[in-house]
Amino acid sequence: MDKHKWDGPAAKPTLTMGQYVKGLLAVQGVDVFKDVKLPRKPRNDKGTHRSHPNKREEDALRPLVRDELRRLGWKVVRVEPAVRGEFNLGDFWISHPFKKKAGWCEVKIPSGKLSIGQEEFGMECYLCKVRYWVIRSVEECRGIV
Repeated sequence: MDKHKWDGPAAKPTLTMGQYVKGLLAVQGVDVFKDVKLPRKPRNDKGTHRSHPNKREEDALRPLVRDELRRLGWKVVRVEPAVRGEFNLGDFWISHPFKKKAGWCEVKIPSGKLSIGQEEFGMECYLCKVRYWVIRSVEECRGIV
């Protein structure tokens, strides 16, 4: 008599010897693998580690700039880095229907520097005649022409 090996969606999974023995012991009520708590390695930084400490100030400034632009009549769309997969684009895509202007807006703190990728993106915007503003304070929102 031939033994057939079945494969496909209806095939039954085969057990390893360890799974078989564990199952037999579990039926008899023996717990083979008891929960073991492993010691955790202590963290050196004692909190969240941020590679860019200025980002916190930018995170606080960003909603203030957004609200001011909206108050001035701009349509503001936040472009998240996780969604776009590109970290060099601006923070906001802004447009004003009555001024007939649109472009990218990058929010930086007064002492913040643009990354190399952000500078390259700004240059690409300039070459393609797309507006690119770097805003360092809420007051600068009023100066967007």
